[in-house]
Amino acid sequence: MKNQSKRGAGNLIRKGLLVLLILFTMLLGGLIVGCEPENLSSLSEFAQVHACEYECVKARLQNQDLLKDYKSILIDLFTDGKFLLTVRPNKGKEKTLEGKYTMKDEDILFETDFFGSEPLTAKKTKEGFIIQKSLGGRLLFFEFQVAI
Repeated sequence: MKNQSKRGAGNLIRKGLLVLLILFTMLLGGLIVGCEPENLSSLSEFAQVHACEYECVKARLQNQDLLKDYKSILIDLFTDGKFLLTVRPNKGKEKTLEGKYTMKDEDILFETDFFGSEPLTAKKTKEGFIIQKSLGGRLLFFEFQVAI
């Protein structure tokens, strides 16, 4: 009985991670052509999230590290307002999700058919952006930085 509940919790966590990844993708946005800050021509451009590839460097559900089950989680932001989320698990097939993003003040709003009508909101940081979402009363947290 305990093994079944552990498997059920593991599946819930994996589903939650996929949902979070999708939400992160929706949060990515920016209209800047280059990924390097030195290529930006103005302070307002520097304040924007750059249109380029972002890598998930932290993923947690409460205190549980979710990244250990994944080779990579990447979000590509394109200058036309679209994003592509790519999830590469250690086992299984690569999964992708597409959507649109917009910038609103310090927030990035991600929209996709997968999430329904409510956009996912990400907060810009100096290095990229973070996404925090309550999932079943537990905090789901993602941090994305410009991929190197």
